[in-house]
Amino acid sequence: SLCTVAADFGAGGGVSDQSGSMEPVHGRCYGSIPDETGPYTPESQHLLSKSTASIARMEEAAARHGGANVSVGTRRRQRPLSAVETRQNARKRVLLYATAAVAAVACVATGQHIMAVREESRSWLLDERSAAPSGTKTQRLDEATLRLHRQLDATRRLHVLGAVDGAASARYSEHGTTAPDLPTALEAVRSWRAAGPSAPTTGSTDRTSAATSAGSRYAEPVSVSLAAGTHFLSPGQPLTLTNDDSYTSIIAEDSSSPTWISGGAHLTSDRWTFSANHSAPGRPAYVASLDGLVDSSVDVLKSVRVNDQMLGPLRYPVPDAASEGEYGNGALSDSAGAEYTTGLLFVNQTVYSETNEYSYFFISINDEEDLPAWLSDSAWSGGWVSLMPDANWLNYNAPVRPATSDEWAFYNLSSVGSDTILRVTCPSLVLKMCHSESTKVISGNALYIWGAGAASSIGEAPAERDWWVHEPLTNDLVVWPATDGVNSTVETTLDSVVVPTMRRILQISGVLSVESKPASDSDFASDITIEGIGFTDNHYVASGFQGAFDVWDTSEGIPHDAALRVSGATNVDIIGCSFANLAGAGVSIGNGSQYVAVLDSDFSWIGQSAIMILGNTTNQPTEITVANNVIDHVGVNLYAAAGVFASTTSHSNISRNEIRYSTRWGIAVRSEEATRSASRHNVIDRNKIQHTALATSDMGAISVIAFEVPPDANTSITNNCVRDAVGWATESDGSIKSPYNSRGLYLDNYASGYTVSGNVFRDAATTGAFIHWGVNNTITNNVFYNNSNLGESSNGQFSYAHTVSAMNISAANIFSRNVIAYFNLSYAAASWSSAAVGCPSWGECSDKHTFDEFDANLYYMEGADEEAWGNLADVTPVGAWSTWRDEMEYDLTSIYADPDFEDGSLCVKESSPARTQLDFEPLDEVACEC
Repeated sequence: SLCTVAADFGAGGGVSDQSGSMEPVHGRCYGSIPDETGPYTPESQHLLSKSTASIARMEEAAARHGGANVSVGTRRRQRPLSAVETRQNARKRVLLYATAAVAAVACVATGQHIMAVREESRSWLLDERSAAPSGTKTQRLDEATLRLHRQLDATRRLHVLGAVDGAASARYSEHGTTAPDLPTALEAVRSWRAAGPSAPTTGSTDRTSAATSAGSRYAEPVSVSLAAGTHFLSPGQPLTLTNDDSYTSIIAEDSSSPTWISGGAHLTSDRWTFSANHSAPGRPAYVASLDGLVDSSVDVLKSVRVNDQMLGPLRYPVPDAASEGEYGNGALSDSAGAEYTTGLLFVNQTVYSETNEYSYFFISINDEEDLPAWLSDSAWSGGWVSLMPDANWLNYNAPVRPATSDEWAFYNLSSVGSDTILRVTCPSLVLKMCHSESTKVISGNALYIWGAGAASSIGEAPAERDWWVHEPLTNDLVVWPATDGVNSTVETTLDSVVVPTMRRILQISGVLSVESKPASDSDFASDITIEGIGFTDNHYVASGFQGAFDVWDTSEGIPHDAALRVSGATNVDIIGCSFANLAGAGVSIGNGSQYVAVLDSDFSWIGQSAIMILGNTTNQPTEITVANNVIDHVGVNLYAAAGVFASTTSHSNISRNEIRYSTRWGIAVRSEEATRSASRHNVIDRNKIQHTALATSDMGAISVIAFEVPPDANTSITNNCVRDAVGWATESDGSIKSPYNSRGLYLDNYASGYTVSGNVFRDAATTGAFIHWGVNNTITNNVFYNNSNLGESSNGQFSYAHTVSAMNISAANIFSRNVIAYFNLSYAAASWSSAAVGCPSWGECSDKHTFDEFDANLYYMEGADEEAWGNLADVTPVGAWSTWRDEMEYDLTSIYADPDFEDGSLCVKESSPARTQLDFEPLDEVACEC
């Protein structure tokens, strides 16, 4: 993050690589500071905390070149700047706190050499650091951003010019050579580094000693600039950066124009032929061979990009056009609280095979659904089914075909009458995935059929959109272009088709030990920046289950087929990137990675989670920063997904992200019981989260989960806006219930040691926040507004359930100085709960020792006076308000009053009784403008 040599070959600068002398270069400094002094942002904290290695590199460079005169300044103004020295210690991170934003910047002016970092600058920062308030984890974050971009440190620049369909060229400025595409450009960088005077000898792997030797090129920052357009990689060949590619940046050359790397293949016009066999009246079909692009023997194609939209395959039943939204499967709609009410079948009965570890089972679908004949025709070779099992936590894909007459006889399937019987093959036998309590399929569960090839009737599909199927036996892609003639023609549609050919587009990977993490510093891939690049078109292979850890690429775990995977890496910045139309996930970070930042990036229409942080006890990622990202429409293929999902991580910061339209969580941070891997010392701050649980239930928009007798998380959840947790499930008769069983905040399964403050939780179906058997949780200075709006799953504006066992006792929690405001029942639907504080029907809430303090709160039900409200039978878990106070000794100094919100927001006025009588502190605008 520090400017070492500011030289751009071919642009007026020059540096000798072979000797200690240096030619003059133009004076410049690539660091910058805000015009106004102020506190740090998540980005600045992350970048500053990584600078020790950069300082060391500068000192080494200065020593090699004999020292130099010192000139310090910025391109925007000259002023003394302080150097930053921090220790990269995942367990003992030192908080950087200063009244002014500072930057350690070394500028090389004309006729001068590399500077040495001044000791007094380090001392100054240490003094500032020592003045930080004790116990503080993260200070107030300001919009002013301290940006020290690593790619601007580059002493070599490689420009990749041109883009479309791989017709790219590269100019390596030092040598004037060209490269045809991005992979070749990266090979040119490797060749240049390997040709350095201190490169490892043939057969040697000692890159560390080579990198620290005089004249080495292995620690020289190199920047590859990517021209605007779409760069298509060779089919099935993702980019990989290893520890030998450390100190490399890939950046967009023109930040004003889109620059994309595609993991797909653009189907050219010569691949397409008209297919009379697949055509239907008014629906002409066209076929293209995918040989050489997709290996149909491995998996079936699950998504295709057509007219710049990620489309799922033709399915049965076809969802109503009105519910499709922008996604072909009809999985999501842009309407708030979208319900999945069309394009579904429902299970009548299930028969499990007890042989072969329940490797397959049978589902029956009542013929009253008016099913097409092909669905039960034995000539049907099979396809896939997407099932939404009983617990409503996920969906999963499995091979399916009609049951045979032999199976009817052997399993006595005649007992299900005239139903259509389908045989489902379990895609995973790990952890009894298909018949566990949380993933079994029972009567009423929803499903749809896809990938059935020509058996699917195109005649039922709306003509105003494009449809496709992949036929694995012939490895052909069949496309039915939209025929409305409004948005596109047949020719433009066929010319727009892009087929994903890889799960991963870019992997940044260190060398992993048997513990699935780098064994030494030299094994990390380090100091790599990806900026301004878009990633699109990836495939996925996950079935959809969520089980065990996502440690290896093949782990069952939460679905994690990410376009950009960071594995065993440190000091990695992903800045200002775009991730769109991905069938899998966006970014995954795992295998002991540390000091990784995902900043200022956009994620849209993501098939799985947008950002994933994955590890266990031995290889947990630490010091991860996820900040200032915009994330919308995630989990559109596999529903066990989040905007940001972590399992597990510590000392990480998830701040200032906007997350909306998720099939399950907004932010989920898990601790894993199997190896007692705890997520600790994290920050979840100033995020805006809305419209979650659109296809699942039993969750929290912010969800944290632990295990029995966990260590305190020492994690803060602060200043977030959390609204519209919806929830979706099915009844045993096949009807859909939504909203249902969703929470704003879920402190699940003994989650303990959380500080929850300054948040707004509003419009959640079940409750604003829920403590599920936790200990030492402090919930103060929050606003709970209009939650618990569904009768059977309503648990009050805030709710809890305690446990008393030999191992775990719910105790020492605090709930104080909160504002709880909601509508009178006369103003709302009859199903709305009148509970201010609630208890789930399965829970116990009568032990008054669950809370050390439950007091100094403000309550208000609009349109009800205090006496009428206090006499409501369900206003508290133990009945009326007087019983709550007398028996539980809770809320003895709490008040009932209008909270006096600012017009059009939930910001509490200075005149509010909450502030004048209860010392309620004003909320951050991110939270209260909710």
